[in-house]
Formats: sequence, C-alpha cells, structure tokens
Amino acid sequence: REPGILKGYRLTNQSLFYYAKSIFYIHNETFNIWTHLIAFFILWSTLARYAFIYDFWTDKRSWPILVFCICCLVSTGVSTIAHIWHSKSPNIHYTVFLFDYVGASLYGFGSGILALYTFSDDKTYENVEAPTFILIWFYAWFDCLTMCATKVFLDENSLKRKCSVVGVFILYGFVVTIPVGHRYWTCYYDINCSLTSLNYISVLYLMFVLQGFTFGSHLPELILPGAFDILGQSHQWFHIVSTATQVLQIHTAHFEITHRKSNHGNPDLNFLILATLLLAICQIISLL
Repeated sequence: REPGILKGYRLTNQSLFYYAKSIFYIHNETFNIWTHLIAFFILWSTLARYAFIYDFWTDKRSWPILVFCICCLVSTGVSTIAHIWHSKSPNIHYTVFLFDYVGASLYGFGSGILALYTFSDDKTYENVEAPTFILIWFYAWFDCLTMCATKVFLDENSLKRKCSVVGVFILYGFVVTIPVGHRYWTCYYDINCSLTSLNYISVLYLMFVLQGFTFGSHLPELILPGAFDILGQSHQWFHIVSTATQVLQIHTAHFEITHRKSNHGNPDLNFLILATLLLAICQIISLL
C-alpha cells in the first residue's frame, strides 16, 4: 500500500498471465509501467540517434555515453518488470524490487562515469581520475545495499526509509560533484569564462533535486488521498522526471564533447563495460 493511494490495487496470488495482461488494464500501476516502457524506447532511440553521430566502435569520446545508456536501459527495463510483477506475492515483490535497486545503482554509476570522463576539466581529471572512479564504483555498490536494506528491514513507507534512500542519493550527488565542481570554482574566477557554459550541468543538478522530491514526497496524493490513484501520483512524476534527466544527461555529454572538445578521459571501453558488469554481479551476489 502506498500513502495516499486508496484504490486500484491488483489482486495478489494470481497467475503470471493475470499480471502480464494487466499492462493493458487500468489500475494504479498502469502508468508506472507505461512511463518506464515508453522511457525504455525513448532511451533506445536516443542511443540509436547518437550512433549516427559517433562511431561507438572507435570514438573514445562517445564511450561514456554508450556505457551510460546501457546502464539506463538496464535500470529502466528492470524497473518495468518490477512494476508489472511485484503484486503477485510478498516474495516476488521483494525480489523484483531488490533487483530494481541494482538497476537504479547502475544508473548512478553511469552518471558518475559521465561526470568523470566527460564533464570534468583536464586538471581535475588528471588529479582525481583513479580515486574518483574507485569511489564511484564502491559507492554505487553501497547505494544498492542501502536501498535493499531499508526495503527489507524498515517499514515500507516510513519516513526513516524515505530519508535514508534520498540521503544516499544526496551523498552520491556530492561524490559525482568531485570531478565537476572544480569547473564552477575556476569559471567564477576566470574573467574569460562565462557561467552560462555550465548551464546544462546546472540544470542537471536541479533535475536531480526534482527526482529526489518526486520520489520521497508522495505529493500530490497525500494532499488529496484517492484523487491520484490512477493518474498524477508522485511515482509517475518520478519516472517522467528520471527519463527527462537521463535524456538531458546524454545531450549534455554531447554538448560537452562538441563545444568544449572534452576528450581528456580517453577511457577504455572494455574496462568500463567490465567494471559495470562486475558491479552488477557483486550487487546480485550481495542480495543472495
């Protein structure tokens, strides 16, 4: 049961076919399912469009975008599955959402990859590349474990759980700021630099805040319980904001590459994919 959502829940302990066909019925998860399904194809089409701009096989500048898109597709796909099947039973509910948190932490890891290899300046990258990558990798793992632990050991809709989940994302925002924050500092004191050059990144920070608000506030349904059971509830807005943020992150990376000539990272694609795969495996093993 979600706060402020009074009706529209599907039956429990039904056949798998019941939940599969519920995709096309109206209930309080319909738009949660479809916002992620549509988001999956939006992200896929965005990746395909940039495949015509970059040669993902040889252009090293594009590899952080490629890895980020893969992380987003996994996150969105797993979340879609979670919203389709979680009502079947308590065991299924916890299983699919714990895997959903694996996907969410992969999205955070992909965001860190973009920040480190595409959004950072040359001097910062040279000084913090190795420790920051390690920190991003381990914090993504910690983020997943925290979300899973609060899901299992705290009351589903308790304020403590919501604050814990939002808190780890806020802290991760500071981690991701490590390779990016120096640009604001240097640009502020450089008369030849305009802060408008950082507009896209600044908007991303606002979008991250909006993600946290829509996830944790349960507004507007707490104000008018029952009025947003089917359409307009906070989690639906969270899905929409998350998709908009992910697409904006991709466009911002493209802007950085083309306008700032960002290519100092020269990341190794095999290394990035291996690190992402290893992170997912370690997270799944931790759940077991």
